[in-house]
Amino acid sequence: MAVCICCGSCNVSPEIIGYEMDTIEQHPHLYFRCLACDAVFLEHIPESRDYDTSGYYLRKNILFSSIIKRLMGVFHQQRYAHVKSSYKKAAQGRLLDIGCGKGNFLNAARHDGWSVCGIEPTRRSAEYARKEHGIDVIETGLHESDIAANSFDVVSMWHVLEHLPDPRSVLNEINRILVEGGILIIAVPNIASLQAVFGRGKWFHLDPPRHVIHFSPEFLSRLLRQSGFQIEKVDHFSAENNIIGWFQTFQNRIIKWPNFTFNLLKRNSKALPGPFCCIIGCISTLILLMFLPVFVAVSLLEASWGKGGTITIIARKIIL
Repeated sequence: MAVCICCGSCNVSPEIIGYEMDTIEQHPHLYFRCLACDAVFLEHIPESRDYDTSGYYLRKNILFSSIIKRLMGVFHQQRYAHVKSSYKKAAQGRLLDIGCGKGNFLNAARHDGWSVCGIEPTRRSAEYARKEHGIDVIETGLHESDIAANSFDVVSMWHVLEHLPDPRSVLNEINRILVEGGILIIAVPNIASLQAVFGRGKWFHLDPPRHVIHFSPEFLSRLLRQSGFQIEKVDHFSAENNIIGWFQTFQNRIIKWPNFTFNLLKRNSKALPGPFCCIIGCISTLILLMFLPVFVAVSLLEASWGKGGTITIIARKIIL
């Protein structure tokens, strides 16, 4: 009997079968929907999740790395724009990024005068952030970090919460370490999006077994309110995630090799087919690139309808 990992209810029903997209075998995984709280959660959460074993996190240099590096620089500035627009004080404050990766986003904030810190359990990424950017990085989970109460003015989580099996306790802990009136910025995939409905088990952002829980805007907003936050803004458009979400989801629906373009860029040989099939996949990529303006337009349209493929929620800790 499946039990909701968010509220503990047994009132759940099978929702969707998703497939691993970083391997050619496409192992299936079942998600349940909780009829009590509306969480969509993975039936079996892996005991050990070493991301270095995934083809998405290989140490190889990705294709077109110089172009993608510049593009990611733009995206990190867009992330930082959320911080600047939500933090209205004259002087920059203290910023914690949970799941900071290599620290590129924090580096952008630090150059603008913020005091920054990151949490990143993956040692390779944490060491990069320290050596390349000189950023203070805690190599544990949030609950093990021993951060004092009222330590930060802003906490951010960019596509991290969906990886964690107990989101309620995470939000409660973030509330504790934020100052009163502090800002929380969370970005997650949107299980209620048009992308998710269209893609179903082949939706790019479903990503089992790494994504153990999925949120609708209403469900996540309710969790935040229950954890002592007031919702200030829900943004349904992300140039970083929504356009590639449509592109790759559409390709997943028309060819059988999972996340072909994404795995090709990552040089993930575990998910790429033989030479002849790779040629077919590359042809489909080139054809879909011609339709990139369409994917941009659809992303903007779904965002205007409140159905964006990913969402960014800005919430403020309630002053008691």
